[in-house]
Order: sequence, then structure tokens, then C-alpha cells
Amino acid sequence: MTRIILPSDEVDRRLRQWMESSGSEASFEEFFDAALYHPEFGYYSNNIRTVGNRGDFSTSASLDPSLARAIARWIVVTSRLEQPRVRDVIEIGAGDGSLASSVLRFLPWLLRRSLNFHIVDRSLPLRDKQKEILRGKGNVQWHESVEDALATCKGRAFLFSNELVDAFPPRVFQWVEDAKSWKEVYLSLDKEGNLLESLKTNEDAPSAESASSFRDGQRIERHDSYARWLDTWINGWNAGEMLTIDYGDDFPALYHRRPRGTIRGFFHHVRIEAGPEIYTRFGHHDLTTDINFTALTKHHLDRGLTGIANESQGDFIERFAPEKKTPLPAITEARNAFRCLRFKPPES
Repeated sequence: MTRIILPSDEVDRRLRQWMESSGSEASFEEFFDAALYHPEFGYYSNNIRTVGNRGDFSTSASLDPSLARAIARWIVVTSRLEQPRVRDVIEIGAGDGSLASSVLRFLPWLLRRSLNFHIVDRSLPLRDKQKEILRGKGNVQWHESVEDALATCKGRAFLFSNELVDAFPPRVFQWVEDAKSWKEVYLSLDKEGNLLESLKTNEDAPSAESASSFRDGQRIERHDSYARWLDTWINGWNAGEMLTIDYGDDFPALYHRRPRGTIRGFFHHVRIEAGPEIYTRFGHHDLTTDINFTALTKHHLDRGLTGIANESQGDFIERFAPEKKTPLPAITEARNAFRCLRFKPPES
């Protein structure tokens, strides 16, 4: 089953070159990874400008400073009551550094002096912006990987991330009713240079039982890349707590009225819906997905982590930094859309 997505005159030159170098075909996961992280033309590698009103997209932290206050209070409470010997904090995927700057500002002065702050980020342009905004604001170190950061901390650290998981390349599957199975989405170029989508059978596709509430053509995403990434460092973490903040829902509610799945892009704050336009401007717009929190929680628990909390961002803020004033409706809506998951390391 093959469908034409883009005619040759609309296929970006960089995309065509990458496809030709990839061989006969590439999975959607490989396309997503190249579009964001390719060292020569990936969005986060070379083309991102910044985060916020002047950038291509805004994060929840750039819109709502109370999140930074709550994260700072989470570090204070956890370090005093549960993990008094942990003196390192690792932020994974720090954007332009504004969240780290605000968290450091909200920490008590004595604790800020005693903590070591670490940032792990793949994007060199964003790392440059982080160093600008965090200059002189504390003991901050940068690392290439979480594994390297944990080695520096001797495995003892508080880890947090905001809108990190949604940037991991997902595999995309489509339900085919006639075959009663999920097929994986692949891309290829025909002889005329048109970009094609095809559906392939893979043994590790989701089970048919997971499609009981879906119609023919439904698409879903699966973040196997996130699970592989966890495996690279999770055994090196032995004390502290982890906070993961992202947007999405549980499965299958995540895909209610979303037959094309949750893939979308952002270009100068303009939202790009799932469809042919996702493949345009290769490397020049952000790509993202909503998070399947059912699967995300399972990834952590399967690796021996202990779940502490799974709550809305609003409840997390209310727990650690309750506000006297009622937030604006738009802020309340955003807080309800985001989820905060907290875990402890194995055998902690």
C-alpha cells in the first residue's frame, strides 16, 4: 500500500539528498531524527533561532514562571527530606536556558551555593544561548550526555526535563483494517523524485488488541528511541529523583478525534498539521508529538524505577508552590494539558 505525498518539484533538495544517501527507504523515525538532529542541516543542530516569542515555538516554562518556582521548591523539599546527600541537579534539554535561570533564581541562596547545576543538550546553538543567559548565575556545567553528567555526579542527582520526550523521534504505525494489524510508515523516492509513503509489516508492531477502539487508517506514534536512550544511562543513576514534564494523555484517549496521530510542526509559531506539509522545509521547522503517558510510565517502571507521582502540571505547582491568585484561563488550560511524572532510581 503506497501513497504519493509530495511531487518532485515540492521535495526539498536537502530531503532528496538525505533520502538518496539513506538507500531505498527510511522509516519515519529516521526522517524525524534527521530533520531535527542531522549535524549538517538538522533543525536543532543548525537552524533553530531561539525559544519564546521571537523563536519558532514557546515552551510552557517560557509562558508560566510559576513552573520554575515549583521545580525549585521540589528540589528544596526533596533534598532536605528525602535525599539530603544529593548536591547535583541535571536539566536534560534546557531550551534557551531560561528555565534553568529561573530555577536557580528561586532556590534559596545557601542551597544555590552548595548545588552543582548540570545541563545536557544536543543542540549546539541552544547551548550557546544557555551559556549566555546563565553566565555568572551559579556553578553550571555542560555535558554531551546524561551518562557523562551522572559520572561527574557519582550517580547522585536530581534530574528534570521540560518538553523533552516529545522531541524524541517516534516510529509511526497505521491500523489496516483488512489486515487486522498495525503497519509501520516508511518513506522512499520514486524514479521521478516524488516522495512516497508506504506501509510495512514489522514483527515488533503494536498488538492488534491495542486497536480495538480505532478505525481503518488510524495512526499512532511509539517512542522506542526514548526507551533506547534510557538504557544508555539509567543504570548509572543511584540516588535522587527524576521529574519529567510534557504534554499528552493516556492511551487510547490520546488519539480521540486524531485519526492522523499527533505529529505536527512549528515554523515561526505557525502550526503545521500532520500531512504532506510535515515533509516540507526539511530541517527548518520543529517537529513534535504528544506523549503517550501509559507507554512512558511503562518505560520507566520496566527499568526498575519507582513511580512517585503522575499528576497535572497544575497539581504539581499547587503541591510545591501554591499561588494566592487564580491563574488566567489560558494558563490553567496549559497546566491541565501538561503532566508531571516523578520517579526514584532503582533500589533507592
